[in-house]
Amino acid sequence: MKPLENVESQIPDAEPSSAAFVRVATEEIQRNELELEESLPISNEEFEKGISEIEEYISHMRKEFDAGNLRHVKVLMDASRRARNMMADIKKRERKRVRERIWKDSTSHTMFLMD
Repeated sequence: MKPLENVESQIPDAEPSSAAFVRVATEEIQRNELELEESLPISNEEFEKGISEIEEYISHMRKEFDAGNLRHVKVLMDASRRARNMMADIKKRERKRVRERIWKDSTSHTMFLMD
């Protein structure tokens, strides 16, 4: 059922129509907010865990570089090439003066960036 569709059929006879409408609308809003919270693609905990793992990765790479283990650092740099390419796409998009006209002009990394 779409929000607020057939409101009249959901209104009990005991309540005045405006109070019942407000009650039904409030229930719909609460239900939509709950659905929105459940449909978020990432939670705060997942985000914080991911950020801390990336920070540990960078810290480890710096430590190995300072220790002179350049072969290991090279392997780590090669493994992080995809993330570096994503950041290059994002930086390129931020430098643009004109927004992409259609979704085909965007990359998968920049499609959902806000201006």
